[in-house]
Amino acid sequence: MPNRVQFNPPPTNLGKVDSRPWYDWFNTIFARLGEGPLLVQGYVVASLPDVAINGNTGSTDPFSSLIFVSDETGGATLAFSDGTNWRRVQDRAIVA
Repeated sequence: MPNRVQFNPPPTNLGKVDSRPWYDWFNTIFARLGEGPLLVQGYVVASLPDVAINGNTGSTDPFSSLIFVSDETGGATLAFSDGTNWRRVQDRAIVA
């Protein structure tokens, strides 16, 4: 059994609900969730990735990025992109 879970990026035609790659990709995700811890890319506050290209813009893009911030105020945390800011998962406060 692996000691971590890492997902490949989705196929380029993921938005087509009737496409087989979409179905196969999601089946892979659900099958692998029980194999071990989820591997999330880690960052420090000073080197967070560009939030605008790594998150949900609130329009038609249903996806958002999830990252691990090791030196956030108050301790390490998971954070997600809302398209404008990286926000802490636990309270939606902006990562600073």
